[in-house]
Amino acid sequence: MLLIFGLTVRYRPMEAGSFHCPREGGDRDYVLLEARRWASLFFVPLFPLKVLGMVVECESCHGRFDSVTLRMPTSATMEHKIDVAARSLLGAVAACDPMTHAHAVSELEGFLGAPTYCASDLVAHSRIQTPAQRQEVLAAAGRVLDPAGRESLLMAAARAGARAGAISADIRRLVSEAGVALGMTPVHVEGVLTVAQRAVDEAV
Repeated sequence: MLLIFGLTVRYRPMEAGSFHCPREGGDRDYVLLEARRWASLFFVPLFPLKVLGMVVECESCHGRFDSVTLRMPTSATMEHKIDVAARSLLGAVAACDPMTHAHAVSELEGFLGAPTYCASDLVAHSRIQTPAQRQEVLAAAGRVLDPAGRESLLMAAARAGARAGAISADIRRLVSEAGVALGMTPVHVEGVLTVAQRAVDEAV
């Protein structure tokens, strides 16, 4: 009798979730699979051998990728980081000067492209954060924003501060620290402050 021994690889689902699919370039559902080698007889797996590793399978395109793919942030995660950073920064500007409240809300809505909450809520949101926490969320946003996005966010904060008149020392310091947290150079930050103040002055 001819016996056919061999080796085969089987995949076992371990977890599921949402990830950024490298092939399709968007957020998709995935299954994390454990790859294990099995000894087989007549092509039927008999007993497990060595675990070969983990692979991520996209539920949409069925492509399989290395598990490090899960370290890439999803679009939803990036949007959330940017949203939190924008509310934190514009809230801090509003907390510095009551005269900036309406402008901070307007600039935030313009940056996010959607209605946001009222000025009192914006200020309250800012006051429950420490400066260190604000710098942390800004740094997180800076890692997912491109240079134009970082400048746009900082410009929104600078314009909100400038619309109450000359940018105060407190707001200037706040915007400067935010720019550094976002990953911008001091020269770039100073340029944003200058452009924001000039634009508001020329509009008056």
